[in-house]
Amino acid sequence: MRKLLRIGEVAQLLGVSTKTIRHYHKIALLQEPERTESGYRLYSSQDLMRLQQIRQLQSFGLPLKTIKSVLGEPTREHPLREILQALDQELAVQIGVLEQRRQRIQALLVEDTALDIEQPASAATVAWVKEILGERVAQISPEALQFEANIWAAIKDFHWPAEFNVQVQNIVNQLAGQDKMLEYLLPFYNRVLALESLPEDAVEISQLVEECRQDMDFTALMQQLHELAQQVPALEMPFADVFGELMNATLSPALRRFFVELTQPQSTYQSTIIEA
Repeated sequence: MRKLLRIGEVAQLLGVSTKTIRHYHKIALLQEPERTESGYRLYSSQDLMRLQQIRQLQSFGLPLKTIKSVLGEPTREHPLREILQALDQELAVQIGVLEQRRQRIQALLVEDTALDIEQPASAATVAWVKEILGERVAQISPEALQFEANIWAAIKDFHWPAEFNVQVQNIVNQLAGQDKMLEYLLPFYNRVLALESLPEDAVEISQLVEECRQDMDFTALMQQLHELAQQVPALEMPFADVFGELMNATLSPALRRFFVELTQPQSTYQSTIIEA
């Protein structure tokens, strides 16, 4: 009478496929058992217990390579305990990340406009913009703050060429220290954002453009921004086009028209807030 189990019977007891057991043999996680004269593998209760240990460790999230190390070094002092402690710490980090994601989702669900996928700014991006502005954040409206955050969120998380990212960050840092420039620029943001919900053909757009062109202080400010923008190395194609499209995607039709008109050749400057 046969006292050992065949591979199909072992697979049935463990709830796995025979292919899985054969894979364990292939990677030397499970030693080859004795075979019948016909070549069929025969498994003992010890083999069954070994397989049960493997499956249990897999259920903890351990990769097979780690499991092989744990089960293959019986003389090492508490190897499994050490590995499980490390796994516990890793899972704690993952749970923390998931909790943050859940909190963000909950925040989105209670905000009226947050479910608009065309507004990509996360709470982290808004906080970053607030940190840059410091106390000056009180000078701009919540809409203007969201506008600025949306622009940065559209481009900030992509892996642009390293030199480009460094120079953009340098410009941001320089702007943060330009008190006089920001004193003028931030209220301007509020005026521009008043155009956002207007129709693309609204007369107010051209009126503000003309007012900006007649304002010498504004012209000087745009020239300063243009000079800062020249420090950023130009992106090669097709990155340059994609970058511009990402920026434009954050603007309403009315705002796109405003910035296009503002940068027409007859203007005394060639840059805009968006290009800076």
